[in-house]
Amino acid sequence: MTHDIAVIDRLASRSYLLHRVHDDTGNHTVMDLHEGSWEDIERQVDERDMTAQRQLAQAKSETKRLVAERVQRREKTRRAAAASMRVPDRHDHDASKRKKLAKGGLDAGVSRNVARLEGRIAAARQAQEGFVTETKRRGGVVNFTVEPSKRHELMHLEPGTISFENGAYSGDTDDREAAYGAKMEGEHIRIGENGGKSAMLAIPGISVGPRDRILVTGPNGSGKTTLVNALMNTLDPDIPRLVIEQNADDPQHLLDQLAQLDGTDRQEALGYFVAQNGNVHAVLEGGELSPGECRKLMLALGLVQKPQILILDEPTNHLDLSSKRALAAMLYAYPGALVLVTHDELMIEAMR
Repeated sequence: MTHDIAVIDRLASRSYLLHRVHDDTGNHTVMDLHEGSWEDIERQVDERDMTAQRQLAQAKSETKRLVAERVQRREKTRRAAAASMRVPDRHDHDASKRKKLAKGGLDAGVSRNVARLEGRIAAARQAQEGFVTETKRRGGVVNFTVEPSKRHELMHLEPGTISFENGAYSGDTDDREAAYGAKMEGEHIRIGENGGKSAMLAIPGISVGPRDRILVTGPNGSGKTTLVNALMNTLDPDIPRLVIEQNADDPQHLLDQLAQLDGTDRQEALGYFVAQNGNVHAVLEGGELSPGECRKLMLALGLVQKPQILILDEPTNHLDLSSKRALAAMLYAYPGALVLVTHDELMIEAMR
């Protein structure tokens, strides 16, 4: 049982994927069998969801068309009925005869047409409700209210070393020879295995601009958090930032924070929450939040404060695969600077 796509790609020949769906009886968890790599599974899931959404849209469109036709027919019937009520000249015997015939034909025709049309509308609605679609939890495109910083650079470290004992940074180049190193590849900082258990981490020069996406990866215990903390020491206190560490906050504290927001900010926070595939019903009903839902709410509440830089330590902890994909899409669209500590392959690929 795993959320790790690297494990799926390396070990699995068949995968059972649990996901939430919606049908005419409500929301349910279902299990589908897939074969192949995670890339194959993603393609199959996307094709399935697109087909279901397309069919659902067509059924909704047909229902809407039939309802509009019903309105037109009722109006036409009303006009015809009004015309039949007009009193003809008592000397015009032909007109009186036509009125009687029209009245009888109108009553019979209306009954037949209404019955047929109502049956078609009922059938269209039944077809619409019969479609099984992914539960509507992802919010699609995120409309951020965040403006990137106007500064040329937000954080900066010259080449040097960082002590594991106290996190202190040193620019002494002599110390670098005694330390194992981190390498900078574009916006990706890779930290190697500390095989010799060195007390220091050698780092290259690191600069974080107002729109940069910095990935920090490496084995557990290699110094990723130590490096990020040293970077944060160079961040001007006046720059709005959001820092989320690995441990989730208390669920009730998060719900209380949400309740204290005004209406506009609360709607904005819920929008960010839904964009991460969050279960908004659990939040609005004050239900018990899982660690994954807590992490989503922490990020959503923080984004309302309009931070110009996000610093996230293993943000995919406790998230299922669908939520990881939603988070990756949202972070990719975030307009400010991002420093992301992760070992999750899906997140790494999404940020490139």
